[in-house]
Amino acid sequence: MSSVTCKNCGSGCSIVDTVCPACGSPLEQAGRYQPFNRESGNISRVPVYGLPPTAFGAANLPLAPNAGIWRRGPVLVFDKMATLPDRCIRCNAPALGTRINKTLYWHHPALALLVLVGVLIYVIVAMVVRKSALVSLGFCELHKRRRQKLFIAGWLLFVLSLVSFFAALAEEAGGLALVGLALLIAAVVVFVLAGRFIQVKRIDDHYVWLKGISSEYLDEFPQF
Repeated sequence: MSSVTCKNCGSGCSIVDTVCPACGSPLEQAGRYQPFNRESGNISRVPVYGLPPTAFGAANLPLAPNAGIWRRGPVLVFDKMATLPDRCIRCNAPALGTRINKTLYWHHPALALLVLVGVLIYVIVAMVVRKSALVSLGFCELHKRRRQKLFIAGWLLFVLSLVSFFAALAEEAGGLALVGLALLIAAVVVFVLAGRFIQVKRIDDHYVWLKGISSEYLDEFPQF
């Protein structure tokens, strides 16, 4: 459960408290934010933390720390403008400033059917209609190193597969070609495992849905 610190007396308070139980001073909850209308410059004083994203237009929301973040069952939902906590998304351990900044892409899975028409057509359509989001995700050192090692292993396997294919052509050895094929398949598997560290469920114009997130990490946020 989240907690906040009273700025008047320094007591730890629950996120659901509006005043400090110790001294009675009003609390500034980190999880609350105020919608800001850029046209009028007016600020609404209504706390909206925990409301679904459809409650306000995303373009008018200056997000406070941990605001604009929800959970939907095992899925993390957050505004593209939100700042995710400094914790590992895989195990909820402190990230201590270790983050991975990455542009994520998503398109509707039904577009994969275009492969039946042609791979090139599928690639072109997917690149045109895909949604993207630049995210900054917290990772502990352990999970960051595991992800890096998987990518390194995948590239090594890919390079070895190319070497095997070229050697097979030079020596006209079918056995080396089979070795190259096996190495290529292994490289694809390793890349898939590395990619599963960040699993995109959906991206639209304003929000991102990620799965494969630690349940302890998700418990910090209200239901979508």
